Amino acid sequence: MTEAQRQILNEAATRLDIDEASIHLEQFATIVQLILAYTPLVTSVHIATLLTGTVDDRWGYTILKQLAAQVPRRVSLDYLRNLYLEHVKDMNLGSSYSLQYFAGIFKLAPSIDTFHMDPCSGIDLPRQIMTRPQVSLANVTTLSLAQGNTPSNAVKWMVRDFQGTRS
Repeated sequence: MTEAQRQILNEAATRLDIDEASIHLEQFATIVQLILAYTPLVTSVHIATLLTGTVDDRWGYTILKQLAAQVPRRVSLDYLRNLYLEHVKDMNLGSSYSLQYFAGIFKLAPSIDTFHMDPCSGIDLPRQIMTRPQVSLANVTTLSLAQGNTPSNAVKWMVRDFQGTRS
């Protein structure tokens, strides 16, 4: 990333009151998150990424997580209905692919009703993070999970979340 590109991303993050350190974790993830933050009327998003794990011991799309935690919220993705997450496979990389990586999108976009994930590795967490996943599929009416392996504890969390919203 050039210094000019870094400056543009810093300015965009600063306008959203985002911690500048978050924008230097991974260039593609940073650009995707800032584009989403500045496109509140988007209805469909397809993210195809190579890296989907921890970067510098930080987990996930941290900019969107910060935006979701702001009170009052400065950004929402209330119009986002269709989310397609794709991990472009590279046999040289051992990164896991988890819904938890994208938790910030789900927090900002409560109306996602069509969700596709390929491959699906569940909502497992890296060992160093011992909190419960913050992803709910309660509003999803069309679900496509391709390939992958979802651990039983991740399935239990998803089912428990779903049942909790229906009671």
